[in-house]
Amino acid sequence: QRQARRLPVISMLCSSDGKHLIAGCQDGSLQLYPLNGPYVRPSLIRQDAHTSNFVSSILFKADGHSLLSRGGDDAVRLWDIRALRQQPVAERKSLTILQPMMNMALSPSEKTLAVPLAAPEKNAVGSMRFLDSTSLEEIHRRDMPNDTSPVCCLWHPKLNQVVTGCDRGSVSVLYDSKHSLRGITASLGRRKKRDMGGATNLSPGAMPIITPNSLPLFREQRYQPARKRENKQRQDPTESRRPELPIHGHGKGGRVSGGSSLARYVGQNIAKRVLDNSDPREAILRHAEEAKNDPYWVSPAYAKTQPTPIFRKPDEEGEDE
Repeated sequence: QRQARRLPVISMLCSSDGKHLIAGCQDGSLQLYPLNGPYVRPSLIRQDAHTSNFVSSILFKADGHSLLSRGGDDAVRLWDIRALRQQPVAERKSLTILQPMMNMALSPSEKTLAVPLAAPEKNAVGSMRFLDSTSLEEIHRRDMPNDTSPVCCLWHPKLNQVVTGCDRGSVSVLYDSKHSLRGITASLGRRKKRDMGGATNLSPGAMPIITPNSLPLFREQRYQPARKRENKQRQDPTESRRPELPIHGHGKGGRVSGGSSLARYVGQNIAKRVLDNSDPREAILRHAEEAKNDPYWVSPAYAKTQPTPIFRKPDEEGEDE
């Protein structure tokens, strides 16, 4: 801006309250714009925010006025946008940065700041630094494996895991066994896939020689891929040790349907004997009036020989009872 020329923007971010738009430029300045426009001129500029060629990363906190910036001068600074022209609230130096795309990430609680740190020398080891987001004091340091340097990172808000992309094209995931949920922890308990064996091995002698016109004595068994062989074994009840299936309909081999034993089947299906203590004479006389009014079978047969029905008188013992 001092030289009246346009500057490339390296990083840009909108505040969490949706009121401000902050831009980190190539000259190390921070330029604040109101989100409702106009965007011709910034409303506030911090020219010497970073004494370097770029501002690689910008983070807004949830309060809407706390701003974290990282620049090419190997420093991370905490600003208050209400007093952006004043000195930073906190500052942390000696955080080596070699590329403009090296960023930083806030934890879901916004209490911890993860900063990728590049290796200063060729044979040195890069690391991840975890800082307090308020005082920018170092809390924890984690060296990266295989002599790699982290370039960018992402702190997942739900999984609570830090994913880092390294300079050799590899990706590393940092997690906590107590506070991380699912994500990479779900894949750690899985078994390693078995080698299918011979499916992709094209070395001499690995693949069998198929001779369909040879004698049966010298004919080799036809080659089958491992996956097809496993599917065939799975369909075989003996090879796969499949348990006995439930029986439907009639029983077989001493087993009956329903998964029950023979004794239980007999007890459930045989009719229970119910003792009937009712008087058969009373049961017959109950239909006497209906038979008299509408005789159909018995009364016409005895109409000549026994016009008046004769019934047995009850026993004396029965009357006493």
